[in-house]
Amino acid sequence: MELPGLDHPQRAYATADSLIIFGTWTPGQSGHLVKCLIYRKSSDGYQLSEEIPIPWGSDVYDFNVKTGDALITGKGQFSSYYRFNVRTKKRARLGFAPSDNVLFLMKDVIKTLDAALKDSRKDRPK
Repeated sequence: MELPGLDHPQRAYATADSLIIFGTWTPGQSGHLVKCLIYRKSSDGYQLSEEIPIPWGSDVYDFNVKTGDALITGKGQFSSYYRFNVRTKKRARLGFAPSDNVLFLMKDVIKTLDAALKDSRKDRPK
């Protein structure tokens, strides 16, 4: 698949009907910009439906497809960690640096694993 407007893809995520790809684009001498490309499934494949520039962004570490929240580091005067929502286009500065740049929304993962473990215990014979 060709990714117009991206020089270097960083992260890609998928849902049942879309592909969300973060990457960098270098327009001339102004340095790199981070972008989010959203492709929606159509009858003839995936079509680019939205291109979201994130000019203050530096690196994308994680993304929650359910909520639309991405963990992004800023650059220059914005250097910090941010939660940026690709649906609302709002960002919130985080007051902490996530350790090892791991999934910053661990609660959903923990709940899913916990529920699966509980279900597996119910099925075991006593």
